[in-house]
Amino acid sequence: KQAKESCSNKQNMNLAAKFLFANAFLGIMASASDDVKDRMGVGFSTSKMSTKPSSDTILNQVIPNLKRLSITNFRMYNADEDAEYVAALIKANPDLKLVVDTGYLMYRESEGIQYWDLTSDDVARYLTDYINEVGGKVKAVNGDDYEWLDNVELLAYKNEPGIEYHHTPWFKVKFPDYNDFVDCVAHVNGFVQDFINSYKDGKYKTTITVLPLFSGAPYPRIQVPLMIKSLELQRDAGAPLGVGWNLYNCNQHPDSWPGSLPGETLSLCLGGSGLEDQVNWLKSVWIAPSAEHIDINPDDIKLTVTETGYATGGLPYANEYLAGIFYNGLISKMEDPSSSLHGVDIYFFEALDEDLKPGIVEPYWGLM
Repeated sequence: KQAKESCSNKQNMNLAAKFLFANAFLGIMASASDDVKDRMGVGFSTSKMSTKPSSDTILNQVIPNLKRLSITNFRMYNADEDAEYVAALIKANPDLKLVVDTGYLMYRESEGIQYWDLTSDDVARYLTDYINEVGGKVKAVNGDDYEWLDNVELLAYKNEPGIEYHHTPWFKVKFPDYNDFVDCVAHVNGFVQDFINSYKDGKYKTTITVLPLFSGAPYPRIQVPLMIKSLELQRDAGAPLGVGWNLYNCNQHPDSWPGSLPGETLSLCLGGSGLEDQVNWLKSVWIAPSAEHIDINPDDIKLTVTETGYATGGLPYANEYLAGIFYNGLISKMEDPSSSLHGVDIYFFEALDEDLKPGIVEPYWGLM
């Protein structure tokens, strides 16, 4: 019992300490315009936490704290594992927007089905199980008639395929030619889109955007053809056209940031200009030419930054003070009509620290 109380107390103190940082340095969030508030979201996952928060903690501490920061939209990395929290988040705000990742469901290692062997029936079965697993928890809290997919705006069937191909040995072994990897991933994209097109008699095919989420790393030979494929499938389904990117203009990887950072680079990073430049580049160099290639108006494509943030520990230039400056600068850019970040949905990484994540800075990305 004593150990249990200690863990709970530690968790509560951590939430309180992080929220002091949030209040002190992220005050601009609470005073953001209604348009910017509607475009701010945060990633949510508990899969790498040694002590997972109770539903009561989520309802009575995490959600109220995030609401004070004007954050009510969420990217759920593991909605099936965190289904009880999805239910709590929807209960607190039935109008919230969700970005959901389903990619890891496709592996199902216990069944021995590899990604490249998936059939349309496999994908339909996996997605049906996924939707029902989350839906059961949501209905238990919000009523039998509640459909949690009504809150889903983006459904990501794959996360950072460029990085995955270059850093996952078995994909390179299976697909020595990256074009074959692209074809395989695009094939699964088609299966997922077909499922959404037919699920509940097509109720969601015009409301949910199916897409891969890309990284800011330059893998154009993989990311551009996959972006074109997803845009074509979205267009043909009558879905909202969209692309999603995980972008970090403040690179805190120890190999590229060994403990010192030039003041000019730090200023560019913290002021939001670095992220602004990345978005400008993506729109002009990748998105617009790709859209025109398939006769889509680039202005009809919604760009969502599905991850960005600033770690609060692990390296000399990673702390709460600089993180607060980073978020303040970013939100100021979102408010500026002349900025490329104006009108862009941005999801901060992430709501809670996950202390079991590997690496130097990975455990320290939480706003709380």
